[in-house]
Amino acid sequence: MLIGRLLFMIIVVAYLVFRKHNLLHPTVYFFGIWIVCVLFTVIDYYGTLIIITPLTKSILTIGIVAFFIGASMPKFIIRKNCLAKVSDPNIYVAVRTELCYNKQLIFFLLIISLAFNLFMTLITLSLLRNSIPYSSIRDIFLSYGDNAGFFASTFFSTFNSWISTPCTYAIATLLAIDLFKKKLNKILLSLMAIDMALFTFATAGRLLLMIFVIQVFFCYFYYKPVIRKKTKKKVKKWILILVISLFVITMYRTKDLADTTGHVNSIYSYFAISIPLLSRWTSDVRDSNVFGGCICTLNGVFQVLYYLISKLTGPIEYYTTVTDLLSLPQDKWVNIYPNYWANAFCTMFYYFYVDLRELGVGIYSFAFGWFCKIIYRRSCINRDERYLPLYLIIIQTIFCSFIRWQWGIFTYVVIIMIMLFPFYPKIRNK
Repeated sequence: MLIGRLLFMIIVVAYLVFRKHNLLHPTVYFFGIWIVCVLFTVIDYYGTLIIITPLTKSILTIGIVAFFIGASMPKFIIRKNCLAKVSDPNIYVAVRTELCYNKQLIFFLLIISLAFNLFMTLITLSLLRNSIPYSSIRDIFLSYGDNAGFFASTFFSTFNSWISTPCTYAIATLLAIDLFKKKLNKILLSLMAIDMALFTFATAGRLLLMIFVIQVFFCYFYYKPVIRKKTKKKVKKWILILVISLFVITMYRTKDLADTTGHVNSIYSYFAISIPLLSRWTSDVRDSNVFGGCICTLNGVFQVLYYLISKLTGPIEYYTTVTDLLSLPQDKWVNIYPNYWANAFCTMFYYFYVDLRELGVGIYSFAFGWFCKIIYRRSCINRDERYLPLYLIIIQTIFCSFIRWQWGIFTYVVIIMIMLFPFYPKIRNK
């Protein structure tokens, strides 16, 4: 049964939140999302048609425990770059580093994102005028089934995946930070909000808004000691608007699908299908005898390298064999509940499992947890704001861990690269 894993995670989160009063630790967010997924799987309200295999339960146990151990690793070395010299060269004092914006670069990112999202919005409006229901826009955007595709050429789809979407997600993270930092003017903030709205409407997607809510929640507790009451009220209004937007989008995406989805609640299924699908796909992988090594875990980097190399040498058979397994959850639909089909959700553990089976789940989950702890310590304990944007990307990755391993997609590697540049540090004594 999965109840043991559920109780373990609840106890850890309760200890961190109520005993340690720590809502910034990576374990809180990782266990938080997995508590929901495991709980919905245990409840199994709609009666899943997929058996949760012992292999899947082992993978969940290994992944959850390995991440927890990695994220709980103690600090062994005190680095001098978190300290500053005073008059005596042998004496150091603690320093804090705050963010200063490269506003020209932020404006450049916003222009790219805003222009392309406006372009996509016009395409969506054109589809709606041609009597395409809004509930079908997402399928067209992702080219599911027999849909011809959202873009007229591969140039636009590639531009969207490699450039525009990373810019949009970066803009959302910047907006989450500046709701509290208040370094950008109101016009720029309004354009950033409009940019997010255009992307959400054009793609009929909810993930960006969900991630933004999580990032705002984190920033609220990160900056809480210095937040004014007026700012708190504005943030609460923002969150309320976003939650309402999520429900509206969900309603319009599913209102015409009641007869074909077995009346399964869309929000419930969003968190309930990951573990059944993980069970389905890992059984196929186990029988394939294909090992990725580290290709799946680092596929975000390998994707672009393979693209460039294949233009010179042609397809690489080993890589394509591994990525065929990796794309299996995206390409095939599975009957999860009576008259309800789904795809894509395979969890981050699937990537690790394809690479090195249970050993890969343990090693890569531990490494990810340890990396999260390092960035958490620098951004939240040492209050070095240079690491805050990166930590927010980590929070995004953690939140999406029940869907997929985001760093296995080049789009999210670009997001990380982009977030290294919009800021420069300003060091001040503690």
